[in-house]
Amino acid sequence: MEIAIDTTKAIMEKGAVMPAQVAIMLPKDVAFAEDITIAVFLDEFQNTRLPHFDFSIVGYFQEAVESPRCPHFVTGSAMSILSDDILGKGALYGRFKAKRIEAFTDYYGEELTHRAASYYHAVISSEMAPVISDKCGGNPFYITAVIRQAAEQNETIDNEEILNKILAVDISSGFIWMELSDQVNRWIQRINDYGITKWILYLAAIEEGNEINLERIQQELKAHDSIDVPISKIKKIMIKLARGDLIEYRMYGNWFCKINDPILNEFLKVWGEIDVLKQKREWIEEKTLEKFQTLEKNFMNIKVIWQKSI
Repeated sequence: MEIAIDTTKAIMEKGAVMPAQVAIMLPKDVAFAEDITIAVFLDEFQNTRLPHFDFSIVGYFQEAVESPRCPHFVTGSAMSILSDDILGKGALYGRFKAKRIEAFTDYYGEELTHRAASYYHAVISSEMAPVISDKCGGNPFYITAVIRQAAEQNETIDNEEILNKILAVDISSGFIWMELSDQVNRWIQRINDYGITKWILYLAAIEEGNEINLERIQQELKAHDSIDVPISKIKKIMIKLARGDLIEYRMYGNWFCKINDPILNEFLKVWGEIDVLKQKREWIEEKTLEKFQTLEKNFMNIKVIWQKSI
């Protein structure tokens, strides 16, 4: 451990020639010197390359990740740029195997709901556990956020009306809001065309269908901000948004669509109304709740009609 201590002191005292490279190589050096195994986990690895900063540390990892004594595991929310740009080419090409983390199955989603409820001391009826998992698309972060919000609000989730209320609160001002708004704003800052990018992302989110109409976005931009933006520029920005997995770009068909994540899509609408249109959060929260309740009523009506037809 003397190596780690001496290296840390050198970096803090500005005695290291290339401090970033020295820090990245440190786990490998310690593992080799001490004859031990050190596993390194790097979250949000896409932030190692930020185009609005003239600084990249990706190349320093080339030698560090090759040690069998010091395996590196990288994760990130922007899988497209991770796999295509950072790990799929350049210094790290061929040095990582990719494994996509899929949504939980119904069984494990329900199991997580029960365990999270126990951990956060939330009260969830057994009938609602699979419903929560289904509404959250099996996403462990969304499931946990809903349970935490229920505990914070001191609400018992024993029906879908309460669940919709919890979701509306969390998407507009809770744990989901905090996490996703941070990711979205970081990505927009990364694109470095702040004003127009916000508008384009919001206008894409409110598209009624699945396919996103670039001509409509162009017209809406002109109506809202009196800006005449060429389709080519809109497309360029949307490709960058797709690299952050905020929308989906079908390269072979040359068209854009919404990503397969209902909660993210709903969040982007709420985010746009609050952050882009500057509407009151309380009003948006009520509006979101009303929307969820309306969707639930429509679903129940369809279910009743279908049962009668049988």
